[in-house]
Amino acid sequence: MEMENYYQAISDTLQALKEFLDGNANAINNTIKPGLQALYGPIPQTRHFIANVTYLLEDFKVRLQDTDVGAIPNLGDLTHFANLVDAVLAKSGALLTEQLDTVQDAHGTARMIRDLPALAELKDEIVGSIDAIVVHCRDLG
Repeated sequence: MEMENYYQAISDTLQALKEFLDGNANAINNTIKPGLQALYGPIPQTRHFIANVTYLLEDFKVRLQDTDVGAIPNLGDLTHFANLVDAVLAKSGALLTEQLDTVQDAHGTARMIRDLPALAELKDEIVGSIDAIVVHCRDLG
């Protein structure tokens, strides 16, 4: 079974959100915004939901832009190492139930490193989707 590429999955998910927002741009203020506002009283954290999403997307964008895959020395060896670590974690994680958070964190980091070559190809697409989503989020805010 082929593993899903970390950056392709992010790109696909961002693209789906962008397409949803683009396709409903005229209705967003009449549908999503009132729905969020209705939740402000019973679920106070919804007041900051859009601002938090916008902040996180912008932070993610900066991290992507700061990652120059071409400047990483020995990328092939690094990604091979990360792939092997990922496989070890997948097979041994069940034995480390007391450290499940640490195992999951290491697993996620290994996937990010393992799939770095795809980031070079997808970076512009991901950044473009983030930019479009942030514009929509600001309209909601």
